[in-house]
Amino acid sequence: GFGAEPHSRGRTCFCTNLYDGKQTSYYRSDILGIIEEENLPQWAKSGLEKAQAAIADRARQQDDAR
Repeated sequence: GFGAEPHSRGRTCFCTNLYDGKQTSYYRSDILGIIEEENLPQWAKSGLEKAQAAIADRARQQDDAR
């Protein structure tokens, strides 16, 4: 969401839980930072790959619908 940008008017960040894949949201002030991908534990890397694949699949479906 707009809250992910440092100086935005919004404050909500929409997130995907890498453990269970559920969508959720947090206020920008609740987020402590961002971990580099290479420092993620293996289970989180697997969840990230699944989340990225789902995003790419949704983008392909939207392109096909046009």
